[in-house]
Amino acid sequence: MRAAITLLFLFGIYSADCQEFIKINDQICTTDSVAYTGYYRTYHSNGQSKALYHFNEGRLDQGVFFYNEDGSLAITGFYKGNKPDGLWQSWDSKGNVVSSARYDRGKKTGEWFIRMEHDTPGYSLSYVDNKLTEAKKE
Repeated sequence: MRAAITLLFLFGIYSADCQEFIKINDQICTTDSVAYTGYYRTYHSNGQSKALYHFNEGRLDQGVFFYNEDGSLAITGFYKGNKPDGLWQSWDSKGNVVSSARYDRGKKTGEWFIRMEHDTPGYSLSYVDNKLTEAKKE
């Protein structure tokens, strides 16, 4: 859920390390309309890293990392061609994995586990080809 919210950055104008970016046809581009390849980092108001993304020719590609205001890791995931792909995980404030999800080229797949904090009840979800096939409360 937090991953979806944090990905809202993809709409509008962005700046990082004195370079501005714009969105053109689902690609992140420099202001001179060149598709961007490289890393893009955003920051919390306290100066700590908020997120680190990698773009390849304007599209999200490779690992993404989201951080809490204290600098601790909050969410990790992977993109391939602008779509979530592979394992996504989130951590609680103590560094325990609390959620785990899988994507296959943008489609939800496999077993997902979602909790708010370690050692608290959560949900186990099963997806096949982006369709929820089973949901259990733990």
